[in-house]
Amino acid sequence: MTPFDLAHLVEIRQGEMVFEADAPLVEMVQTGDILVAKPGVRWRNGFLRRVTEVREENGNTVVATQPAALSELVEEGAFDLERTLTQADLLGVQVLTEGAQVAEGSGMSTHGLNLLPIPSIELNKVIYDADGDRQTLDDQLRLSASVDLSTDLVVNFRCCADPYFRTKFSFDETAALTVEGTATWAGSQTFVPVSLTFAPIAIGPIVLQPVVKVKVRIEADVSGAFRYHVEQAYGFDAGVKFENGAFSPINNVSHTFSSDPVSITGSMRAEGRVSLEGSIRVYGAIGAGIDVGAYIGLEGEIPSDPLWELYAGVDGNVFAEIDLIVVSASTQLSLFDQRWTLEAAPNSPPEFESIYVGNMEARSPNGIRVYAGAPGQFRIRTMDLEDGPGCCQVTLVSRTDGTIGTTDDVEANPITFQFDTEGVRTVAATVTDSQGASTEMHFDVEVLSAGGVSSANLCWGFEVTPIPIPPFAGPTWEFRADVTRWGTEYGMDSPRTQQCQAFDTAPKQFTVNWYVDGNLVQQGDVFDANNQSVVFRATFDEKGTHQVRAVAFNQNAQPVASDVVMAVYGINNPLSGAEIGGHRTLESPGGDSTLSSVPSDEVPTNEPITMQVEGDAVAEAEEIVWYDQDGNVIGTGDSVDMTFEEAGTQTITAELTDQDTGTTAEAEAEMTATPQTGMGGYYNTP
Repeated sequence: MTPFDLAHLVEIRQGEMVFEADAPLVEMVQTGDILVAKPGVRWRNGFLRRVTEVREENGNTVVATQPAALSELVEEGAFDLERTLTQADLLGVQVLTEGAQVAEGSGMSTHGLNLLPIPSIELNKVIYDADGDRQTLDDQLRLSASVDLSTDLVVNFRCCADPYFRTKFSFDETAALTVEGTATWAGSQTFVPVSLTFAPIAIGPIVLQPVVKVKVRIEADVSGAFRYHVEQAYGFDAGVKFENGAFSPINNVSHTFSSDPVSITGSMRAEGRVSLEGSIRVYGAIGAGIDVGAYIGLEGEIPSDPLWELYAGVDGNVFAEIDLIVVSASTQLSLFDQRWTLEAAPNSPPEFESIYVGNMEARSPNGIRVYAGAPGQFRIRTMDLEDGPGCCQVTLVSRTDGTIGTTDDVEANPITFQFDTEGVRTVAATVTDSQGASTEMHFDVEVLSAGGVSSANLCWGFEVTPIPIPPFAGPTWEFRADVTRWGTEYGMDSPRTQQCQAFDTAPKQFTVNWYVDGNLVQQGDVFDANNQSVVFRATFDEKGTHQVRAVAFNQNAQPVASDVVMAVYGINNPLSGAEIGGHRTLESPGGDSTLSSVPSDEVPTNEPITMQVEGDAVAEAEEIVWYDQDGNVIGTGDSVDMTFEEAGTQTITAELTDQDTGTTAEAEAEMTATPQTGMGGYYNTP
């Protein structure tokens, strides 16, 4: 079809063209004819259509069409295209995300067009901001990325007796990615900072058009502060080949990465991915496409081994559709999926938390005094950042008596002792973790004569037990301090082990103070013969690991016993893993319909779209509320129907609430709506 023919067009409908009654073309066109047009004002991609009907309507001629196969245009033929895409080929640069920009001077210059590279791309995005104030940085999760890109395109085509098709993108990219913040947030977001549309390439009657998009995605479940920065360079030869009736992938990749020192406090997983999506459109319909990218992630949790890991990886997929008379086939293949560790935290040595000794003599609240000839027990609490509390092997050695004992479980199998002679013993305690790292400390034990002791002695301590409320730990916890009721009674006869009497006949009273993360929170709880258990309730303002310590003081305000526990609140948020997608219903000229996914950057205007939230969090949430970018409620439930009436980018948010735990999670999607062009039909493109 020539520009003269197209000048007689009155109207373009879904799959139909309406011509003036006296248009020269309508006198020649018949059902089964193939209509082809090169790129122009009305169809920037050109079109290739088969005529299905010619009819008169209201004094005009209507030509109904449907997509045609290349082999209906070319019975026998071939072409080979190898091209480096530069700014000379750029038809348009769309900045689709707030915070994204292209390098200055990336427009269509008139000097040295063939030498200009594709513009550099930068993205600076606040992913989460607790108070909504962009000036306060201590409650945000932020992502920064920059991309420099060069692209080569190769397309080979043979038709039609022995069809051969090969398309390949060669990307050489250097990129930098920084993810940092101080926040408690779980979710994922995907951004398309820039879409690069290149001018159609006409090869005889065949029209190809390349499109390249840069995508950035972040997935995170964080509670604490962290930062990582990675610079990467990689090259992809990625595509697909159809030969001898079968598809095969083209999947060559090279890469280098370098990173700054990692900083992390708290527990988290944050992964950022910079990807490139390249597609080849044949007369506007996508014939082949690739999605390749590199991702950087940081995982850290207490306890875990290693404590944190900075990792990198590359992955990619390809799809292709060919529709020839001799063969119609499509495929979707995985190109590669590799992951490796860039850096990991060195193993941390274990630590001592406390020592409790059963059989302590009553006058030794600040030292360790025991009786000669009497059996006793050591209970030593340990902590290791990789292995957790109560983690490690403990060995006690006396310089005088040799090895006292070794245990891997001081609760179920405490180390027993018996010193037969009086005097001071210096004991070396060694704690060793699963990686072989160890820490050593020394303490003295004074061994006293048991002669003349005829009554039970004060031999007590206590231990703190956390009681989360409700079973999925929310912000409010209870802690109970109980007397430990075991020890040894000493007398004229042989010492015997029995329940330890926490208080002898003389009235004694203690007070208990409670500390959270080193800060005094509650004091003066009475602890005596009638009240041998005290309860403390704490509400944590922030998610993370909190230290709760109880200290008992005697009537002289001297500390005589203490215990500590670590409470982990909200790090494993049961609501995680949710993202928003969209689909619409397409109808073919024959009346059949099918569901088609809607990319977030290709939303058609004035057409109903069903938005749905998907992922593991959906099953846990009792309530899902949808909001537009102005905070207005637009629906509830797993999905909501929307129509984007105006072109532009809108942020759609789904808020998920788990009423059992009181926790919430958000999924966000930036939807970019653009007016529809072309003839649509089943493929929605001409």
